[in-house]
Formats: sequence, structure tokens, C-alpha cells
Amino acid sequence: MSERIEAFRYFVRVNNIYHDKFVEFDFSINEPDLAVELVLPLDQFKDFCARYQVEGLSDEDIARIDFEKAQWRTGNAFRDAGASPQA
Repeated sequence: MSERIEAFRYFVRVNNIYHDKFVEFDFSINEPDLAVELVLPLDQFKDFCARYQVEGLSDEDIARIDFEKAQWRTGNAFRDAGASPQA
């Protein structure tokens, strides 16, 4: 596994825990808006978080990210930016 780069901030957002064994979470580096979804066994998730010294997302970040995702899903992100989805 790669090592933590000190210049970066690492974020996790836990989405679900399955049968108290697996953790589904979003992982992002520096930009909480751009994340990958991962699933790890609980023990490995704890090790992963410790290795990367992750930060949880604030309630404000979570609300903003969820709102922006909803905007993209409905096409409102294009209207709000004055653009067209066909452009």
C-alpha cells in the first residue's frame, strides 16, 4: 500500500456498514468533492484511516456535496451555471 503524503489532506465519509464486517465509504484526497467509493473489512478500514490520518467530512461539507450531486443528477447544475446539458 502506498504511503501518506504529508502535503495532502485525506477525507472519508462512511456510507454504510454491512453486518458489522464491511465498511462502504468515500475516500478523497485534498478535495472532498472528488471521491472514490471503497469497501473494506472493518479492521482494514480502521488501519486505512490510521495510516492516512483521515479526517471526517463536516456536516456542512456533506450537505454541500449531497446538494451538488443532486443538482448534477437532475440537470440543475447546468441551468444554475447558465449552460445547457447538450452544450
